[in-house]
Order: sequence, then C-alpha cells, then structure tokens
Amino acid sequence: MEFKKKKTTFGRFLYKHKIEEEWLIKKTGIGKKILDDLISNPHKCPSRNNKRKILKVLHKFNPLIKFNDFWN
Repeated sequence: MEFKKKKTTFGRFLYKHKIEEEWLIKKTGIGKKILDDLISNPHKCPSRNNKRKILKVLHKFNPLIKFNDFWN
C-alpha cells in the first residue's frame, strides 16, 4: 500500500504539469525540506526570495501564473 501525502494547490500544479521536485530544486536553488513543506503544508508560505525563484521557473510553463494562485 502506497502512502500518499496531501498536496497543496502548488503541489497539485507540479503534479499536473509533471514537474519533478528534484528538477525544481536544481532550477531554483531552494532546499528540499522547504519545497516539501510548500507542496504538502497548506499553511506554509515561501519567503519573498523563494517566491521569486519559484515563479521565475514556473512562468516557463504558464506565463500568467501569479503568487496568489498558490498562496494567500
């Protein structure tokens, strides 16, 4: 039986677009623990610097993506 982690809106976006965590870690320079928290914890919000790095990479998949699409 496989254990499934709950995913946030951000995590579901990554899954839907087949974006691997390891790839995103390499492209953004964000740590694995921070990225795991952003994917699975709905109360976790990235710092301004990490937010900028994430959105810069994700704009390649959807140029209209905004911070508010994932976090409040």
